[in-house]
Amino acid sequence: MRYLNGELAHRLKNVLTVIQSIAQQTLRNSPDTETAGKALSARLVALGGATDILTGKSWRSADLRELAERTLAPHGGIGERIIIDGPPIVLQPEASMAFALALHELATNAAKYGALSNDSGIAALHWSVEGVDDDARLSVQWSERGGPPVSPPQRKGFGSVLIERSLRSYFRELSATDYRPEGLMLKLRGRLADAAL
Repeated sequence: MRYLNGELAHRLKNVLTVIQSIAQQTLRNSPDTETAGKALSARLVALGGATDILTGKSWRSADLRELAERTLAPHGGIGERIIIDGPPIVLQPEASMAFALALHELATNAAKYGALSNDSGIAALHWSVEGVDDDARLSVQWSERGGPPVSPPQRKGFGSVLIERSLRSYFRELSATDYRPEGLMLKLRGRLADAAL
């Protein structure tokens, strides 16, 4: 019982640390309290979705497809406007929260400025695994097409910083964002063992 209480306390502290960081950054980067409230609420819902999946698995893992579908569904029809494709991957708990927050930010930006801001654009999330055992590499790509023309932002917003910081430790080999005129593309690559079980 003491072990379980200790483990629960550890997990709770981790989640509260993530929430505190999200709240501080959201408030710091929002022009007014109404905008901050909406952004913070949406980010906490995304985090809550990841936590629900983890709780259902005794906080040990989360299926990447389930996590992606749950996080991206509020932003468009899965299989219609949002395409999700990749083999079965079981993520570590910390990687699950990072992915949920990053996917939420990508989809929110796509809905505001990118492919999901009109009636015909498409956003696609694709991942693949190359190699085996210690040499296995996980590649993840988010790409948009059919939205308004894209240009690099004048400054990095909280969403971009969150995506980079939250995923950097899992994708050390490649983390590239390309603001192509036809649509945003984010490519990530790293050791499978750094993010998955």
